Amino acid sequence: MDFIKNTGYSQVWEEGGYIYKRQPKYLADNEVHALSLLVSDGWVPEFVRVELEVIRMQKLVNVRLTDPTKFQHRCLLLLEALKDNHLRHGDLTRPHLFVTENNWPMLIDWAESRVMCDIRPDKRPEGDKYWMGRTCGEIIREYTDER
Repeated sequence: MDFIKNTGYSQVWEEGGYIYKRQPKYLADNEVHALSLLVSDGWVPEFVRVELEVIRMQKLVNVRLTDPTKFQHRCLLLLEALKDNHLRHGDLTRPHLFVTENNWPMLIDWAESRVMCDIRPDKRPEGDKYWMGRTCGEIIREYTDER
């Protein structure tokens, strides 16, 4: 098996057109909780928990951004969805935010997410609002540079 990522405590690999992620149960629990809250509105990929420590997800592929204004607006709606669901992602960096069809943002890697009232610090202490703005801006600059 060829791993996309292998940190020792978690492994990510592709198989049969899906992405699989093996991680300790408590991280898988975090991820499944967040994914379950956000999947019906399309903010995260379709997923199935295949074992206590393994999640299978739809493989996401970045597509070309065609409408930066629409994408930026949808990123703000995604932040609102996090707030409405009392979630903090904690690591809204470029590898975790995808541009999908119709300029739609989708987020992955919820293992270290937190509920709002959790006092444990996020991986990125500046907060989701800061990192969403920064990452959304990076994506828009990539698009602008391509043109």
